[in-house]
Parts: sequence; C-alpha cells; structure tokens
Amino acid sequence: MTQVKFNCPEDLHQMLFNQGLDFRGLINEVLFGAIKGNQESLVKLKNALLSFHIKESEFPEIVKLEINDTSINSSTGKGQVVFEYTLGYSNTCAGTRTDILKKDRVNFRLDTVNNLVVFSLMELELRSTADEF
Repeated sequence: MTQVKFNCPEDLHQMLFNQGLDFRGLINEVLFGAIKGNQESLVKLKNALLSFHIKESEFPEIVKLEINDTSINSSTGKGQVVFEYTLGYSNTCAGTRTDILKKDRVNFRLDTVNNLVVFSLMELELRSTADEF
C-alpha cells in the first residue's frame, strides 16, 4: 500500500471537532493550497494514481485533478475521497491526443497529532515476462 502524507493546518485537531468544518474544503486546501511541503506530496499522489493506467507503450499524464466527493467519520478521522481526473494520452508519432475522464476512490485518515492527511492507495503488482521463466 502506498501512503502519501500531506501537511495540514496546525489547528487540524480543533477543526476536526468543529461542527461546521467543510472536509471537502479542507482536503482542497491541503492538496492545492500553499501549505509548505505539499507540492512534492501532490506529485507522489498523481504518480500513484497514474500507476493504475500505465501500459507498455502508453504513458499518460494527469491533465486535471479535482475532488469529486468526500466522506469522513469525524469520530475516527478516517474517510474517503473521490478523485476525478483527466488522463491525457499523447502519441507524438501519430500526432494524436486522447483525454479520458477517470474517477478513483481513495481512503485517507487525519493524523491530528502530527497535523497530516494520509492517503492510502493500493499498489498494482506488475508482472514481468521474466517472471514466467
């Protein structure tokens, strides 16, 4: 399992127990805001999402990444987020580009002690033809 950690605002513990907290807004701020150190984590998250779609001769890129939906159990700090993203496949030899809309549900947990949001993504086990011999 791949875990990607994002820094959160220092008052995360207080925000978690605030009745009016917008979790979707919090996740948006954590992923796309200007919190120090999270740009590198966003790259890791995108790479983990891309790993589900890499084929032998195709290497897509994530053109657009958004949060489609979130759910959280405020007593445990665990939840799920649905990422909606556009995969761009380019073939420079043929001069073509194909964009495909994808959605993936990813588990996360709020670490209120260390002020982190930790996303957990399944790892794909890729087989090599060398494994067959």
